[in-house]
Amino acid sequence: MDVKNTSEPLSLTLNQAIGNIRIRSFSDVNANNVIDGGDTLLQNVDLTVGGYTLFDQPGISNFSVPYGSYIVAFNESWIPEGAKAIIDSLTANIRSCNDSLFVDLLLGFNCFAKIRQKIITFVLENI
Repeated sequence: MDVKNTSEPLSLTLNQAIGNIRIRSFSDVNANNVIDGGDTLLQNVDLTVGGYTLFDQPGISNFSVPYGSYIVAFNESWIPEGAKAIIDSLTANIRSCNDSLFVDLLLGFNCFAKIRQKIITFVLENI
C-alpha cells in the first residue's frame, strides 16, 4: 500500500485591499474658515479623487478605492464665481482592507472671495 504524504497543490488568489473614502463638502455659512455647527452640506459638488472626477449629489460621497494614496479636492472648474476653497486638496491613505477614511472639505462664499476674483479679473483685463 502506497501512502502519500503530500496534498494537492493549493491555489490561492489574493485580492487587492479595498477601502472607503467618505467625503463631506460644506459651505462656510458663517465665514469663519472652520467647519462647525453653522455650516451646511453643499449639494451637487464636483470632486476629484486621485485624478477621477466624482459628481456628489447629496453632499456626502462614498468612494471605494484600492490600496494607495489619493488627493481629495474640489474640481476647480466647478467652484462658482465668488467662492474659494478653504479646506481642499487633502490626502487620504488607504492602507489595508476595509479602511474607512473621512474627509471634510470647506468652500467659502464671502466678500473676500468676491473681491479676490474681481482683482484677478481686473489685472488680467488690464495686462
